Amino acid sequence: ALSHGVISEVWVVREGSGTLATGGTLVNPTPGTGPGERRGSAVQGGVERIIKAGDIVFVPPGVPHGIKASTGITYMNIRFETR
Repeated sequence: ALSHGVISEVWVVREGSGTLATGGTLVNPTPGTGPGERRGSAVQGGVERIIKAGDIVFVPPGVPHGIKASTGITYMNIRFETR
């Protein structure tokens, strides 16, 4: 699980499925590698939803997110910096 300080992401799910958790808070947060980035062991609270092939997901900066469970998922990740 992680959140980005200045990076937005768009995921295009190509194959498989998984449970995506967004929002809430990071469990056991630690600094990540990028500006304002935080990593955690899980996302607590927030919203969980099943994502599958054909879905598109937008994750704005600062929103905790992570895939909690998966059957094997392949997605294209488009990342861009917001200012």
